[in-house]
Amino acid sequence: MILLAYTTLYPLFSRQAFCEITPHNKPEPLQLKFYASFNKIAITVDFKQLDQKVINYAITQGGKDCIYTLIHVVESVASASHLQDSTDEETVKDREFLDEYVKQLQQQGYHAEAKLGFGKTADSIGEIVNKSGAELIVMGAHGHKGLKDLLYGATINQVRHLVKIPVLVIPAIKDN
Repeated sequence: MILLAYTTLYPLFSRQAFCEITPHNKPEPLQLKFYASFNKIAITVDFKQLDQKVINYAITQGGKDCIYTLIHVVESVASASHLQDSTDEETVKDREFLDEYVKQLQQQGYHAEAKLGFGKTADSIGEIVNKSGAELIVMGAHGHKGLKDLLYGATINQVRHLVKIPVLVIPAIKDN
């Protein structure tokens, strides 16, 4: 009880802790340089409406000369245990849907390939991205926060720690 009282009351009576504000140093002059456009972009998809927005942002970043690697991680029970050898209905359908996205991009003149992942979502995405040689990853944010992040996992946060490239996060907010 004494420790609780101390940690609660001390900051109220100790103004010195709040008065010691150190200003930032003057920033260094900006050294602007142009980075070439991306040659290889990884895109995560989950076959929901947000995919449209994610893919459109990705192709805006890379253009027609870029190679796009579309990634989807199968989350069925069978795929979790059998990985690449899984032949359950969800795995088969996910492969078909991913191939359909690739086909549509190729018909529009884009260079695209499909990579199906298995196991833990973030780990699988990180592994595929690192092996692909991608220079940017574009991911959709589902918009859940707090408790839902704990329940569903914060995949984007986990992925950004597994890759050493920029991560462009597209929010689930509807465009005007």
